[in-house]
Amino acid sequence: MEARGEARGEARGEARGEARGEVRGEAKGEAKGTLKGQLLLCQQLYQQGLLSEDKYKSMTESLNQQLRALQRSKPGND
Repeated sequence: MEARGEARGEARGEARGEARGEVRGEAKGEAKGTLKGQLLLCQQLYQQGLLSEDKYKSMTESLNQQLRALQRSKPGND
């Protein structure tokens, strides 16, 4: 009896862990996509002359830092 309860508890815990991991992975993927989109937008605005070089460098540096931090973060630390 105890073994069955243990097995069920283990299965439930595993399922919950997988679900949490998927949610975290999706959120991290969305954040990366958003940052990459913002970088692309900055590049386009700069190429069109709507953004000064100084502003472009400042904005892209900040976005790149955020992207690197996100890429360095380990699963479960999100």
